[in-house]
Amino acid sequence: MITEFFLSALPWVACGLMVAIICTGFYYTTANKKENAGCTQTEGKCGKTAPLATYFYIAALIGFVTAFILWLSDHGTSHAIVWMSISSMFMCIGSAQTLKEQNKKDSDGGE
Repeated sequence: MITEFFLSALPWVACGLMVAIICTGFYYTTANKKENAGCTQTEGKCGKTAPLATYFYIAALIGFVTAFILWLSDHGTSHAIVWMSISSMFMCIGSAQTLKEQNKKDSDGGE
């Protein structure tokens, strides 16, 4: 009974965690950009946060763990395939964001 409740609630909890992590990532990266808008590295006061791609990778990891647990359960493979697809999407978005950040760093002169 507890196992069935856990397995039926897991996708909803994982989805909520993924959304919360990505929203947090957007908030912290935009807040850090606004805070450090006039900051130069010589001042030494610039705050550094994780790149936005990191938050997408964490969301993908949560999705892959959810897919693995659903794959091992009695729910069948269709749920696991859907969650693996969602996780792969977040991996693709994270890698695209990484390339975007690297290109921006290269065009800005690198730091």
